[in-house]
Amino acid sequence: MKEEPAYIVEKHLNVPLIMTTFFFVFLLYAGLNYWIYQQARAQNQNVQALTPVQSVQQPIQTNVQSSTPSSVLKAKSTGITPAPTKTAVQQLIPSKATPTVKSATAAPKASPLIYACDPSGLCGVYHEPKEKGCPKTYTDVLCSGECTKPEVRCTI
Repeated sequence: MKEEPAYIVEKHLNVPLIMTTFFFVFLLYAGLNYWIYQQARAQNQNVQALTPVQSVQQPIQTNVQSSTPSSVLKAKSTGITPAPTKTAVQQLIPSKATPTVKSATAAPKASPLIYACDPSGLCGVYHEPKEKGCPKTYTDVLCSGECTKPEVRCTI
């Protein structure tokens, strides 16, 4: 008898057997997951059963006037105390504003930077432009684009 090569496997595969095996493995997998889920759920119920039950206060039914806003009615029926609101008299009386205390060590205000054109035609920061012989000063970084003019340049 002639031997068949090892790479030829199609003849020897039993497809229905393989499909049945995969199906049962899947059922086993799904069943195991369901069992784990049920165990965790039962464990959670046991934990809840061990915790002490807090007493729940039932809201007291009272006769409420029709002028009461619905938000207050809801708050009263749920047992929640609403935040206090100002009465008409309190709204007429102005509240005293708390005075602001200025710190004795307040930081001094920084003076804006002064720019001028240097002798080479570049715009730069000058602390004392008049002493440097600057005829014109600027507050913007580009010196308004006038540094190309020799008459606006500083001498030093």
